[in-house]
Amino acid sequence: MYISTEQRKLLIIVIGIAILLVADISFILLPLINKTFDLSSQVSSTRKNIDNLNQQISTIDETREKLSRLKESYSKYVKRFSREEEIPRLLETLSKIAAESEVVILAVRPVATKSDKQDKKLANIFREVPIEIRAMGGYHQLGSFINKLETLDRFLKVTDISITQNISTPRNHSLRLLVATYILKESQHAKSS
Repeated sequence: MYISTEQRKLLIIVIGIAILLVADISFILLPLINKTFDLSSQVSSTRKNIDNLNQQISTIDETREKLSRLKESYSKYVKRFSREEEIPRLLETLSKIAAESEVVILAVRPVATKSDKQDKKLANIFREVPIEIRAMGGYHQLGSFINKLETLDRFLKVTDISITQNISTPRNHSLRLLVATYILKESQHAKSS
């Protein structure tokens, strides 16, 4: 079979174009496709990282909100502790509440505490101050008095109640209450500021 010169030129051009196409595909197109897949993988990985970071940021925001609520709650609790200098005013408040409840106060005084009575862990946070109240009143008046003590904005706990019959007035009894208030240690006051 005889190939003419024109056909040879055409064949050489077609072979040249084929070689250029194969070279383009091998050296340009395939690396671009591989690069595109690599970039796609990196974009996907970056999106996951961004999603994780957004989730962490939302967690940080939630944690800040929780911390803010906890600080607010802590501040409210700190305010419910008495301070040393507030004890005289608290004693006056106890007397006023007793009068409102028709309980006649005979004596109110802070009582010395035993240091081993309180839990050592709690002793680092607050100090218990017992207050002895000697009074006269009936059961209903005593109940009203204790109820009003429970509604004070201070931490108070009735730790002991003694009721003794008073022969001269059958409806009024001799009452002895031991009420404890709590004083937050100065280091704890500093933390709340």
